[in-house]
Amino acid sequence: MKSRKSGLKIITIMLFVSLHATFLHASPKKIRLIKKYQGNFITTVKGTNLSQPPYISVIRSKDGVTYLFNKFRKIRNITTHNKALRLERQLLRNDFSSRMVIAILSHPTDNYKIDKVKILEHESKEKIEVKAFYFHSNREYSIPPFKSIHYGFYVVKQSDLPVILSSESIKKKIKKSSKKPFKTIYGTLQNWENQGKQLALINKSKRKKRVYYIKGSLQEDLKQYVGKFMALRGEVIKDSESIYEADFMIKKIIKIY
Repeated sequence: MKSRKSGLKIITIMLFVSLHATFLHASPKKIRLIKKYQGNFITTVKGTNLSQPPYISVIRSKDGVTYLFNKFRKIRNITTHNKALRLERQLLRNDFSSRMVIAILSHPTDNYKIDKVKILEHESKEKIEVKAFYFHSNREYSIPPFKSIHYGFYVVKQSDLPVILSSESIKKKIKKSSKKPFKTIYGTLQNWENQGKQLALINKSKRKKRVYYIKGSLQEDLKQYVGKFMALRGEVIKDSESIYEADFMIKKIIKIY
């Protein structure tokens, strides 16, 4: 009887150890990042987009790097072109016999961020899972911005396991600023464009001329003061194409000189 109980006890212990080992084996193992590169490539296309999940590209050779970056060379923006060329050269320095690159990329969009990326190896399921969170905010613009391709390139150890992406959208709380985004701009009011259809405040400082196109309900009140130097307060909405032009949503006429 005693030997039977001892046998049952041993079997119970063996089953517990076996189940515990199976559980540990099934747990995903975090893959160490050797290097990471994050940023964005500005395109030459303007507009805004709805939120879309990013997509993944796995690069296991130098040819794979060249193939992917051919896509970015087609963007006719000199800053983007130079940035992509530098990044391509950095990735080509990797020894692809022991390393590979996992790329997470967004579609061309605006106000987008890829965040909190984890790369896990599931030994039991024979796969690598990339978990990524992304944030996108919808904004209204009088002048739409240029879209960007947001990226994250992650250098890890080489593996022939399939790689899948699991992405999730997150919402960030936007802190309300205690300061109003209004500015006081000084300049001379002028008629702008053909037949004086557009009022503009011309600001000249340090040999630079900036044009602020008047917007808002106070336009009619200002028409009688064309040619006058004045101070106006409102919201400045910069033009993404030119640092010398902006829309100026007037909230208050401060002073007319």
